[in-house]
Amino acid sequence: MSDDLITAIRDQNRILERQNAILTHLAWVLDEDEQSPTSFFTRIDDWKFEQEREDRR
Repeated sequence: MSDDLITAIRDQNRILERQNAILTHLAWVLDEDEQSPTSFFTRIDDWKFEQEREDRR
């Protein structure tokens, strides 16, 4: 792989890691009931699943 491609991949990984950290922090802040980022993301997944099911109808 070229050096430019490797640099681009590393930059993209850093961006994704930063986005993940932000989302995890938001999950902790917004999920006062469970105090768990997992339950926050599970609710988002459930909501997306319900939206997709309604769209198919």
